[in-house]
Order: sequence, then structure tokens, then C-alpha cells
Amino acid sequence: MQIEKYTTRADTDRLRYRFVSIGKTTIEKVVAYEKFPTFKVMELGFPPYIEVYNLAFGDLIPDTDDFSDQVTSDNGDMNKILSTVANTALDFWEYNPDAFIWFEGSQPENQEGLRTYLYQKKLERFFAEINEVANVLGRIGNKLELFEKGKKYNAFLIIKKR
Repeated sequence: MQIEKYTTRADTDRLRYRFVSIGKTTIEKVVAYEKFPTFKVMELGFPPYIEVYNLAFGDLIPDTDDFSDQVTSDNGDMNKILSTVANTALDFWEYNPDAFIWFEGSQPENQEGLRTYLYQKKLERFFAEINEVANVLGRIGNKLELFEKGKKYNAFLIIKKR
């Protein structure tokens, strides 16, 4: 993506990244990759040796090392934040080249499906660029299929191209 990105700081294992969102206010953000347990990988229809990581991000909770993905920051820099999150995936793949990345929008109260919809719209907008480095699958119900613009998905799986 050719959108401006924030500078990130990564943990040595490349499973957690931090950056500062500067918009209406200053908010520290966290991006985390968490490996799915084998049973979850198999529920998705993959063999147990496939490594699938959930991608999550949100606002750092002050005075903790935890973050919340339920907060709606509305800091005025959504494109820059999403571009930064996408950039962490590229770095993550440098250290985990065989990993599949799973993501879906968290569902804050009264916003069911909104974030997933927003992510889908960004995937559609930047599909050509994303498709150069990764295959994108979407989930409808419990079925994964190759991503197609205009379909309504409830989750996404990104697989790095070899």
C-alpha cells in the first residue's frame, strides 16, 4: 500500500508490535499475532501442521501490557493505522514465512459486523497491491473461498505467495 504508515516497534519474536497513532489525540496501538491451537486450525479445514495466526490490534490499556480491540478511537487516521497494521504482516512474514494470517473485525456493542465490513472495503480497494504478495480468502458462514469483491465475508485469511 502506498499510504503513509506509522513507525512500529516489534518484540524480538515478531508477535507483537507497537506504534503511536497521532490524530485528534495521541494513542498507543498494539498489533498482536497469536498462533491458533491445532484444533482451531483443523476446524478451518487445514491439516494440523499449518500455522495460522490470528491478527488483532487495538489501543494499549494504560499502565498494562494489554490492549483493547473494543474501543472506537475515531482518531482521524484510520487509513494510516490500517496501512501500518498491513505493514506489520510483511515484517511478521519475514520471520514466519509459512504462517497464514487470520483476521476479522471485533464486535463492539451496537456495531456488529461494522469493522469486518470496513476491513473488507479496504481489501477491495487495495486488492491489486495485496494480491501481488498474498492470496486472500474470505469466509462466508463456515466456508472459505477465494476473495471476490462485492461478496459479504465474516472473516479473512491471508496466505503469503511463494
